[in-house]
Amino acid sequence: MSNLVSTHWYYAEPVRRYLDDAKKEGYFARILKAAHHHFHPNNPPKPPEINSWHHSPRALAKVIAESNISRNQIVILEARLDTWRRIDAIICGQSRNECNNAILVELKQWSKEDWFDIADSMDKESVATVAHGKSQDAKCPPRQLESRMEEIHARCVQMFGEDALRLEACIYFHNCPWLTDDWLRKLDREKFNGARKRVPIYTRDGEKFLRRKIGAVVGYGSGEQGQSILEKVIPLDQPTPTS
Repeated sequence: MSNLVSTHWYYAEPVRRYLDDAKKEGYFARILKAAHHHFHPNNPPKPPEINSWHHSPRALAKVIAESNISRNQIVILEARLDTWRRIDAIICGQSRNECNNAILVELKQWSKEDWFDIADSMDKESVATVAHGKSQDAKCPPRQLESRMEEIHARCVQMFGEDALRLEACIYFHNCPWLTDDWLRKLDREKFNGARKRVPIYTRDGEKFLRRKIGAVVGYGSGEQGQSILEKVIPLDQPTPTS
């Protein structure tokens, strides 16, 4: 496992190591599956989750490799807020003006066809979808990540002060070339409170905008602050998630 492995995340390494690991076929699926088994020995990951671990971290690595970012910054995979709520990836670094920042990234393998039908759900946090021909409720991705960002920010302010860390978040649909305006409007209904404006969505054809965001928000600094930033995002003295 990662030498920075923790009960609060499955993987944390400098960007340079992360990019090297991404070149190894199947590496992330193996290491994340091993970490999951360590913390949840009685709850093995489901095949879609393993498939996501195989592809999504490598897709993000491709974007990071082409970003203007110090190779000393830290990338976290599978950050655990509690037993089952996790954030796919977090990139820690600094902006040009030396602010300590972190970007929370939700990695989605969905194609537009997987989510071609979106309607209201009885659950205020969800959208009703048709995925692979089956109707189901799913959490609205921007709203779900926004709520987790708000939780991390509130805890960080309480523990470290208002200006200790600036957080941003985004969704990366790395299998999807684009999303239609009509599809996106369905995520902008009043019940989601404008979450998509605060948590932008990037697709494969919009990678250049995601690269710019990464470079601007966390691309600067020597990397020496990385561990400190990481521990503000996921404090090591918070209660350990249980299996």
